[in-house]
Amino acid sequence: MPAGESRVWNNAVMELGGVACGKSPSCDEAGCPWREWCHAYQTGDFTAPDVPEQPSFEGSRRQFRGRIVRLLGERDVISLDTLGHRIRVDYSPDGEHGREWLRGLLSDLADDGLVEVEDSGDETSVRLRG
Repeated sequence: MPAGESRVWNNAVMELGGVACGKSPSCDEAGCPWREWCHAYQTGDFTAPDVPEQPSFEGSRRQFRGRIVRLLGERDVISLDTLGHRIRVDYSPDGEHGREWLRGLLSDLADDGLVEVEDSGDETSVRLRG
């Protein structure tokens, strides 16, 4: 495989699986060029591996991270508690979904290089990294 072309290879293999293999493969009739390397063909086990389902988006950390970024895109800077109340109706500074929970989300976003969190005295402010 040429350097830097792994995406092309992966797309080609997925296309082969989607078109040639299908849900009920007919390897011999189709004259599949990959039969000699195909584990399913060699073993006769064409069951799909267990693939975990992606968790629901509703109420997920991904959803709240998205809300934070969207809201910060509309403002230069926002205080921690104002942000909390704007992204979650049941935000309570000392509650289950309070400052600690929100700081965890912000820490992840900061690690990803998306936000800056500034603590100054009693006030914490948040902004998009620019």
